[in-house]
Amino acid sequence: MPVFCYMLYFHNALDGLFYVALLACVVGIPSTILMVIFIKERMAVAISKRQLEDHPGIIMSFVSLCKNPNFLRIIFLYNFLGIVQGMFLALGTYLNIYWVMGSAGAGARIGAYVGTFCWVLGLINLPVLKWACGKFQKHVVMSWAIMLMAFGTILNFFCMVKGHPEYQFITPIFFSVGIASYYMVLSTMMADVTDHDELLTGFRREGMFGAVNAFIIKAIATVSAVLPGVVLVMAGFDPVLEYNQSASTIMNMRIMNSFVPGFLTLCCLAVVYKYPLTRERVMEIKEALRKRRADRAALEEAAE
Repeated sequence: MPVFCYMLYFHNALDGLFYVALLACVVGIPSTILMVIFIKERMAVAISKRQLEDHPGIIMSFVSLCKNPNFLRIIFLYNFLGIVQGMFLALGTYLNIYWVMGSAGAGARIGAYVGTFCWVLGLINLPVLKWACGKFQKHVVMSWAIMLMAFGTILNFFCMVKGHPEYQFITPIFFSVGIASYYMVLSTMMADVTDHDELLTGFRREGMFGAVNAFIIKAIATVSAVLPGVVLVMAGFDPVLEYNQSASTIMNMRIMNSFVPGFLTLCCLAVVYKYPLTRERVMEIKEALRKRRADRAALEEAAE
């Protein structure tokens, strides 16, 4: 998007951003409507009268989820990692524009190249992560992913330097594993939490888990959207100086783009330490659920 916004066709970057937003609406609104119309559940879900009578209701379900420690762990990882990356790594765009490349267009392009390279590596890593989750514990895989993400983030200090933009292609080699795990491994861990919740409550609540997760992420996103600007001001960035920022400002931006988010990312290791839903425990839960469902089906069939 920055590359598009800085094209010479537009009077300024804000004009370009207007057309980005317009394109998002033209593509996003119809496709969302089509998705809602045509996507159906793969199976019919039968809810017995007893389940309806015993259901605690939406408010109490929300409260009970917020008391689930394993759910809170996953929610914390989703949001904290997202905030840290969005809050501090946005400085990379400013460093590329105002220091590494010295122009808006060139800085936006190198950021786009590196970002695209990172996402391609993330997609390539998906089969590797799938194998790793089958071979090792999921929380162990997530721990290694967090460490690799932190290492790749810290490398920004050494690889984002003036005169050598090509060094930036080193950091995605490590950082991309964390990005892929953020979307893949955390989702599978959330599925295990859903199974465990069913074992404890007797209700299957994927919808509630997804709704609460999305609500919290969106609510925090409304606040975190302004945080990169706060960090930029804290670093001492002066928009009036444009490409003549002081050496101390550049150093502050480099530290906040590398060591600070890297350290905060490593703090997430405490959340997955001694994670209780191991592979063995998850298999026990699934077996107990299979037995419970079979017994319930037999009782309901006999009652009919």
